[in-house]
Amino acid sequence: MKTMITRFTKFALIWLLVFGVPLLHSAMAEGSDTEKYAWSENAGWVNFRQDHGGATVHETHLSGYAWAENIGWIKLGGTGSGESTPCYANDSATNWGVNRVSDTGELSGYAWRGTAGWINFNSADLQGKKVTVDSDGNSEGYAWSENAGWIHFKNTDIPYIVRIILAGDVNDSGKVDLGDAIDALKVVADLPSDVNVYADVNDDDRISIPEAVYALEEAGK
Repeated sequence: MKTMITRFTKFALIWLLVFGVPLLHSAMAEGSDTEKYAWSENAGWVNFRQDHGGATVHETHLSGYAWAENIGWIKLGGTGSGESTPCYANDSATNWGVNRVSDTGELSGYAWRGTAGWINFNSADLQGKKVTVDSDGNSEGYAWSENAGWIHFKNTDIPYIVRIILAGDVNDSGKVDLGDAIDALKVVADLPSDVNVYADVNDDDRISIPEAVYALEEAGK
């Protein structure tokens, strides 16, 4: 089986490099370096694209970390159950996290930071100020923490917005397409490629075959 996968990977890489690359331009999305901050009343700027730890949007949940200078790392999920709905049950000290409704992008559940406590994304508790993350990773709305206060994800007056990396968006272009499959296969083949490791689809903090397969499936939809 491993030999078959290796042969398929090499064949797919050669095919994509020969026929796909001239037709595609894989580039990091403009603004990805600045569209990463939310604002907290008490914690200051919250960075969802920190260089040494970032957040990822999956269809049914968020994973990874955000960083705030005043409170440190904010973890977006404990031990969940993959792409099931909901991913996080939020019923124990280990099974908790931020869930997402794939159709609407609406978030619910909890993130955690020891110095800030639980960060609440449950829309029923937020008086209509729920956080949503659309299919491009763009977010808006509010989350609430007793210690950090309101965390605001988008403001058109200042302005700022958080665009969270999409699972499978290997080249961070703002969408998952054939170009991401190419770049994932380049990583597998040890070829130069500018990728975002937090686009991994299985939360293993690396880009490999699963990301290539996922991108091909998304491109075929």
